[in-house]
Amino acid sequence: YEIMECGDVEKLIKCRKDREESPLFYVPIEDTFDVIQRAHIRTGHGGRDRRYKYVGMTYANITAWALETFKSFCLECQKKKKRPTATGIVVRPILSEDFNTHGQVDLIDMQTKEVNG
Repeated sequence: YEIMECGDVEKLIKCRKDREESPLFYVPIEDTFDVIQRAHIRTGHGGRDRRYKYVGMTYANITAWALETFKSFCLECQKKKKRPTATGIVVRPILSEDFNTHGQVDLIDMQTKEVNG
């Protein structure tokens, strides 16, 4: 790693082979949520690869797991998610004269049970 000075702020970056390479910043843990949220919104709630590519161009320590976890809690993405629909299932009513003519009741004598207290 290297330390890069941006004005009066020092930032930790991934070690570069060449000074011409763009720096990859290490994100402090307290800023991780904000960085992931910003990337998620800027990619238009995009897919896994698009988000990972976007974050990977600027940050060194944002994992794919963190991106997927964030997406799993995003309400907008949950609305867009395709849900399997049951098509072609026809429910037919029960046609029987004996339907609901019998029942069973189980009695439990709770007074004979010991109470652990």
